[in-house]
Amino acid sequence: HLLQSAEALLPSLRGKAEIGQIPAIPTATADLSAHDLIYCPQQQLSHLADGVLQPLRHYLQSGGIFCVGASPEATQLADLYTVRQELVVAMADLTDVPETEAMAASLLSEIEATENEIAGETQKLCQSIFDLAKRLNYPLQNTGEIEAVHPLLTTPFLFGQLPKIHQRPVQAFCWGGLMLLVSDLPQAWRADSTWGLSRETIRTAQEWGINLLHYAWRRRQLMQHQQPQTSPDPRRSRQTLSSHVRPDSKSV
Repeated sequence: HLLQSAEALLPSLRGKAEIGQIPAIPTATADLSAHDLIYCPQQQLSHLADGVLQPLRHYLQSGGIFCVGASPEATQLADLYTVRQELVVAMADLTDVPETEAMAASLLSEIEATENEIAGETQKLCQSIFDLAKRLNYPLQNTGEIEAVHPLLTTPFLFGQLPKIHQRPVQAFCWGGLMLLVSDLPQAWRADSTWGLSRETIRTAQEWGINLLHYAWRRRQLMQHQQPQTSPDPRRSRQTLSSHVRPDSKSV
């Protein structure tokens, strides 16, 4: 559904009719060049054999985006998000009277502790990216934090912050060609009716997904323009032209 939305909301960003699939355990000769963005579930990282590292490294260096997706349901984050939301609601329900000051302090302490646990779980997921980058010999030159001026938040749709799905914040980190997406966004992109998402939530998720696709496409373009160009062989060019152009051909 994301590609369908892209065609409707941003016609200039038109993808293929079908999403290509890459084997879970790709070979060393796998051709990744046809894809601007490759989405890989975080659990699959352990299945990447050493033989595929070279083509994946070349793919990143040529401008491709390798996005690792982690669902909160597959980690402790889902429970921690629920606990945090319950604590925030309890805090909001407290009346501003002296008798509740001790309870408010206790709730604030629990919220802070929960935030620290969430940060710890997120760091574990980031570590899987650090380990992959080390295997790829791909330097990570920033913290991965997405700033307010990053294209993922500004182009083509403007976001003040990353969207939320079921009150769970999307966490996204970007290190050039390597990305980590901790979120339930794929469910929103599929418009899964079992999730009971509102139209506004689905629309917001689709718009941010279009930002992601646009960023991958644009980054690939810019990186390829920076690649050194080799001079074509004139003899090969003449041969190629003569094999495709006939005297009686007509331009249309």
